[in-house]
Amino acid sequence: MDVLPESGQERHRDGTTSTGLIYQYFVDKQDIFAALLSESQLEMADFVNSLPREQGLSALLESMISEFARHWARVGRLTTTWRDIEGMAGSDRESMRELHASVAIYNSALIRALTESAAAEGSRLIDDPALIHLVLSGLKGLSDTIVINIAKEVTPEYFVSFSARALARSITE
Repeated sequence: MDVLPESGQERHRDGTTSTGLIYQYFVDKQDIFAALLSESQLEMADFVNSLPREQGLSALLESMISEFARHWARVGRLTTTWRDIEGMAGSDRESMRELHASVAIYNSALIRALTESAAAEGSRLIDDPALIHLVLSGLKGLSDTIVINIAKEVTPEYFVSFSARALARSITE
């Protein structure tokens, strides 16, 4: 991730950036955190938008799980502190408005991909406002299991495949 503007003069020769420079672009750690999460959400939205839909819902979810786990390992596990940070930073901050907007973009891309993939196999998603939260919670839990390697009795490939099929069944009529 590169949340700082590009400029060769702003970075040290070894590629690092000074703390003082960072705070020219961000108010505090909460702003940095929000920028990292926002960038991650937009990357995931682009990834989801690029996935093929014609193989159906289970195939789509299976394709998503590994990438979601990669993002979860990088910044997602830190999102558990989002509520605390949002409370400290306040939703009226520009960084929090941008983060909320990036979450909405990702959620929209995800629902569209799920809907189109379900239609490709002749099924429909359950019409329920909790659906997006179930899918996101499922992806987060699966990702955490993969990242910390809890399911040692099965191969990661089997775990991903089984989980994608189970999650697909849980969200279709």
